[in-house]
Amino acid sequence: MDPPSIRPLAPADVAPCARFVAAAPLWRRYGYGEDRCARDLASALEGADDALFCAELSGEPVGLAWVLRRGAFGRAPYLKLLAVAEPARGRGVGVLLLREAEGLTGELFLLVSDFNADARRFYAREGYAEAGALPDFAVPGITEILMWRRR
Repeated sequence: MDPPSIRPLAPADVAPCARFVAAAPLWRRYGYGEDRCARDLASALEGADDALFCAELSGEPVGLAWVLRRGAFGRAPYLKLLAVAEPARGRGVGVLLLREAEGLTGELFLLVSDFNADARRFYAREGYAEAGALPDFAVPGITEILMWRRR
């Protein structure tokens, strides 16, 4: 199988990306379904402010990174969404997407759910530090952990 490649998200990628995002238990817990995700991605593609990247394996979209260029405090990029399809996990897709997002500037902010131990370990391994906690920020009963990396 070919190694993963990263490219800008294209309109044809919206539906398959929305499917694997919505299939993830994390996003189901947040009530983020396929239709809403597809609408959000299509809308973001129409604007010029966001950066959207697609990871591809053997010609199929298997990963997505969505970065708000001025999303954190109006000065630093914010990683709004990083998702990898279940069959592609463990193949370096998430790291490649993260590096592409980091390439926009020298720093990157993101939020990770307090219960998402795998994601917290992933970001810590990639050099991100926990900078604070936001209880009930996105969903009541869930604390979002603010993480940050500066090169």
